[in-house]
Parts: sequence; C-alpha cells; structure tokens
Amino acid sequence: MKKNGRNRYISKGIIIIFSMLLALSCLACAPKDEETSVIPAGPEGTVTTPVEEGITEAESAMGINKEAFAPGEDILVTFATTSSFSDTAFIGILPYDTPHDVMPTMEKADGQPIGGKSSGELKFAAPEVSGDYELRLYDKGVEVFAVAFTITE
Repeated sequence: MKKNGRNRYISKGIIIIFSMLLALSCLACAPKDEETSVIPAGPEGTVTTPVEEGITEAESAMGINKEAFAPGEDILVTFATTSSFSDTAFIGILPYDTPHDVMPTMEKADGQPIGGKSSGELKFAAPEVSGDYELRLYDKGVEVFAVAFTITE
C-alpha cells in the first residue's frame, strides 16, 4: 500500500517539475525587445496582438504603417505566419464598433484575399468617412488579428 502512495507522490512531483520547465522554456523563447522581435511591423512600428486565444505573436502577426490616415490615403498592411494561411483567409476594413464575434464576408469588409500565403504586404485605400476602424485578418472563419486606426480630415 505504501509503495502505491509513494509512487503517486513521485508522479505528481515529476508532473510539477515538467510543468515548471515547460513554462520557463516558453518565457525564454519570448522576444525580449523590439530589436529581437520576429513580428513584422510597418515603418511606424504599429503591431497588433492576437485576438484568437492560442495564437501567439511568434506564430502570426499583422502590422500597419501608421495609426491615423486621411480619407482615401494608402494603408500598407504587413502580415506573416510561421505556416500558410488557409485558402479562405482575408484582411478587411470594418468600423471599430463591429462586434468581433461576427464573421463578415470579404466583400462587406472591403477585403483582400491572402489565402495560401505565409507573408506579404497589401495596400488598402482608407475609408472616406472620418472615424475609428479596424483592419481584421480572418482565417478559417475566425478573427485572428485586429489593428485599430483612425481616419481624420
């Protein structure tokens, strides 16, 4: 009887140690500063964080060249992932207050396809109406990233 009890404690100890080592290894792999970051960014350094839980910055990222644009001005979007996005993936522009749990069509989001690519750059025309907007990257029916920007006159 005591052997089984002792084996349980040893097994629990091994699991705890393994969990701690795993957590520490994840921290060691995280970018320490902007100079060593693998996240793509536009010239102004605007970078997003993932919206979808489980997707890390090291796996996928999206950035824009600045945070405020004039109506009709070019918006340069940079995106990258460690694997390829699915064939249905796209980036689109939506008003900032559009719920994140609603999947728009590519046409409704004034989107551009990025399917099958692992990285690239797109050019969008800024909306003509002043206000707050987001560029959103959708893949497999899920919002992966969102970058907020403003249109000012």
